[in-house]
Amino acid sequence: AWLIGTNKGAWTLRKDARGAWQASEPWFLGQRVHHLIQDHRGEGTLLATVSTGHLGPTIQRSIDGGRTWTEVQQ
Repeated sequence: AWLIGTNKGAWTLRKDARGAWQASEPWFLGQRVHHLIQDHRGEGTLLATVSTGHLGPTIQRSIDGGRTWTEVQQ
């Protein structure tokens, strides 16, 4: 799978059974996602740096493969 962060949000791209690329539902739609990585220490853990513009940059963590996200406090 590919993790893609853009100025308009983030997505994953995966190949389906037929070999066609399928995009996931967007994360952080309309926000700048500067970095998006999978933490290999924990299966399903993703980290993203996200900037909304008016609130500044934040680091977001998902431990369930991107279904839910929480802001990292430290």
